[in-house]
Amino acid sequence: MANAEQERRDAISRYLRGERASAICRTVGRTRYWFYKWLKRYDLANPAWAQSRSRAPKQATQKTAAAVERLVCEIRQRLLTTKYAQRGALAIHWQLQQLGVQSIPQLWTINRILRRHGLLVKPRYAPRGTPYPACTLPGPHHAQQLDLVGPRYLQGGERFYGAHLIDAFSNATALEAIPSKHAPVIVEAIVAAWQRLGMPRVLQLDNELSFRGSNRYPRSFGLLIRLCLYLGVEPRFIPEGEPWRNGIIERFNDVYDKLFFRSQTFRDLVQVRKELPHFEVFHNTQHRYAKLGQRVPWRVHTAARRRLLPHRFTQHRTGLPWRDGRVSFVRLTDEQGRVRFFTERFMVDPTLVHEYVTGTIYTKSELLKFTHQGRIIKVLKHRVTKT
Repeated sequence: MANAEQERRDAISRYLRGERASAICRTVGRTRYWFYKWLKRYDLANPAWAQSRSRAPKQATQKTAAAVERLVCEIRQRLLTTKYAQRGALAIHWQLQQLGVQSIPQLWTINRILRRHGLLVKPRYAPRGTPYPACTLPGPHHAQQLDLVGPRYLQGGERFYGAHLIDAFSNATALEAIPSKHAPVIVEAIVAAWQRLGMPRVLQLDNELSFRGSNRYPRSFGLLIRLCLYLGVEPRFIPEGEPWRNGIIERFNDVYDKLFFRSQTFRDLVQVRKELPHFEVFHNTQHRYAKLGQRVPWRVHTAARRRLLPHRFTQHRTGLPWRDGRVSFVRLTDEQGRVRFFTERFMVDPTLVHEYVTGTIYTKSELLKFTHQGRIIKVLKHRVTKT
């Protein structure tokens, strides 16, 4: 930059000493436009005349109108105090549309406005690791994630648990508040949830003992697994100690805590159960997600046919007849290439160290097949108790 500035000064000095402009341009390798530009800027009273000037526009031609920026902040502050409402740029953009605002700013502009006014919360980042055999999602009703939240304590000391289901594609939820995490209570909640949300092909869940059955008899499946097999649903257990593998329901649980449970005071479980359906409906019909193109979960969820469990279904209370099916689990191999499912350990492949593999139990053929990146790597005989 200093050399360029000196070049300009030298060129104008030569001109002032009587040298022709064409000769100066020829010797310095510059155009006549360049020369006359700096001749016009020459000012003996201004020592900085030869310095470069900023090319940034003096006035932002697309600057957001002050009234719109103020409205963005007002909507954000209102949403922060609105029960069950989303608060992000998508929700604000939608509100501006509903108000009929002209020249609505883009999502990134809304985020800049929120950041400038200290109204933007920095999102959490979940690091990625070893390639993981995630469940494919061709559409709604293929996979649901289940989580047991709690215990949560009410005003009088009473405690309860939340049995939360979410469709991994549409984000439609079904929520139940239960007094304990005993298997029959959980199954009753899942049956009620499937009667309005519909049954998936795959139910992804963590390794909660109430979901599995018994540590003492690992091949005697618990009531929830037997319910899944009876209804043609494949239970799929995520790796132990990795709750983020059920990330969709985990993120929803954070919304549940902030917008439902901690936003008001509940006297007892009766009041929770009275209010919970309103929160479920509000989420499913009002919350908008970027991955859904700003659509609400229920619109996406009901666009495809649901496999609803009939309200007359009561077999889980009187004893479920055995039906064959599949039970799968994802595990990270140890330093010897082994994995554990329930209380049993299996040697998979000594060359696969700290890699994710999927184990699938086929109850009809009594086989346990391990796959790695879509390839079958081991098959074992695996008999389960069917009585």
